[in-house]
Amino acid sequence: MKYLPVVLCLLFVGCEQKPKTPEEIAFDAANKKIASSRGGIAYGATEEEKELAQKFSTSMKTLEKEFFTGGKEDRIISLTKEEFLTYCKINEDSILFLVHVPQLKEYKGEVRDALNQLSWYVANEVTKDIKPDDTELELAVGLRGAIFYGGSSVGLRGEEAEYENARSISDKQFFKYFKSLKADEPIN
Repeated sequence: MKYLPVVLCLLFVGCEQKPKTPEEIAFDAANKKIASSRGGIAYGATEEEKELAQKFSTSMKTLEKEFFTGGKEDRIISLTKEEFLTYCKINEDSILFLVHVPQLKEYKGEVRDALNQLSWYVANEVTKDIKPDDTELELAVGLRGAIFYGGSSVGLRGEEAEYENARSISDKQFFKYFKSLKADEPIN
């Protein structure tokens, strides 16, 4: 039994990994952008995406301060500098926001549900001028902590979202929003 970890490690190291799809590669690149605030707080491949990401980030920070209390205020190390780092991806029929939430692990249960609902409200507000109201537009928001995604909201703009809230949720649901990405399109 004491050799089981070694055997498992050798099995996984020796196994061939399935190559990543272009969508996974693009998602990974976008996800890395929101890992730290070294490059700013708002990301996207176009100026329009960066502007939307900026609006989303600023709105979330303002509303979070207004509606939520708690968290560690005297943290010495913070890769995000307590900012809502946001990546935006606009497609013809959808808009995705990937958001690094400062101290996401401190939001639990109903409090995280409220954060999910707040992010859905903000996504609807910042996208209301993007396409006409009669255009059916899917919105998706992924809320990420330091390592894992812990919340998501997906639905049609102006309607109720489908929420997911857990310590860790699958990020695979966000890959589809990178399908329209061309091989040479940058992830800024």
